[in-house]
Amino acid sequence: MRALAAILVATLFLAGPAVAAERPFDRACMDDYGRDLCDSAMRAKIRASFGLPSVEELAAEGFEGVRVFTINGYSHDMPPVSILRRGAGPPKVEVSTGGVVRRTISTDASPWDWLLVETLSRLVTASPERQPKPAPSTNPGEISICLHAWVTITEVISNGRVVRRIRNACDGDPIFDGAFQLSTVALGAFQGCWKLDPAHYRNDSERLIGCAKLKGDNGYGAASLLNALEDSPVLQTRNAISPDRWLDADATVVWPGEALVSGRTPVAAAWTTHGGADPNVRIESVEAATFKTGTVVGVLYREMGRDQYEQASFRQDWVREEGVWRLTRWTVESFRPASP
Repeated sequence: MRALAAILVATLFLAGPAVAAERPFDRACMDDYGRDLCDSAMRAKIRASFGLPSVEELAAEGFEGVRVFTINGYSHDMPPVSILRRGAGPPKVEVSTGGVVRRTISTDASPWDWLLVETLSRLVTASPERQPKPAPSTNPGEISICLHAWVTITEVISNGRVVRRIRNACDGDPIFDGAFQLSTVALGAFQGCWKLDPAHYRNDSERLIGCAKLKGDNGYGAASLLNALEDSPVLQTRNAISPDRWLDADATVVWPGEALVSGRTPVAAAWTTHGGADPNVRIESVEAATFKTGTVVGVLYREMGRDQYEQASFRQDWVREEGVWRLTRWTVESFRPASP
């Protein structure tokens, strides 16, 4: 058993995060790829990717509450969630997304949401700065290995003071559990977001990415359309589009520099012809004023050769008939070079 454990540990060390040789991997501070979250410069870089101010700036402006940054098991930054208020004003729930398209959505928090904030704030303030190590195993030769752990940075503002704690999912820490719950709270605060099918997402933190794409007054209609998109080959572009299932009888596609193509079968064939090798669709926003019609805006990527890619913005118009969403028009703008 010990020999096997030694082999496992050696293998993990060789294949693990690329951390500077003079700095061993510190589970209490680092995410899976070895980013030092205890370093203020690293946290500033993460904040900048979402266009967010520091909690120190928010504290100086009179805000109080909690903000949580979540990092998944592959060091990808998930949508940060905050529940903050200033003075006697109502608390607000805020979710931000980063990347090429930044978006921040905000809504009123409920009194129950604020109770969670107060509980989490007390827990954070009373906790040690570093995550406590678990008690050693009582079984001789047994080791515990935690791979691809999710990590949270919980920032509390109270009476102008900032307290920050970094926790991971390895050891069942209550601060991590409370911070992770903030994503579920945010989903319930935004109209329609809790209607996003959880089968398409690993957890509620990932569902917030879909939540931030919903636009318009009817979040329920937009969620219904995004659920359909996640099921359809319009996103799973390695497969051909089934004309009968996903395309309206009068479907059309407008491709740059070519005549308009109409009809289910011709449109499906056009996608197969023009999509290129392993095309990819990125949805940026979904809007549905009713459960009958909807609009999708995004970017289409296609591979044109070895390390050569193109991208084009697009708009899709969808109709819902007999409970099924179908694509009725796809307008693709001019392509331009894109990074791999």
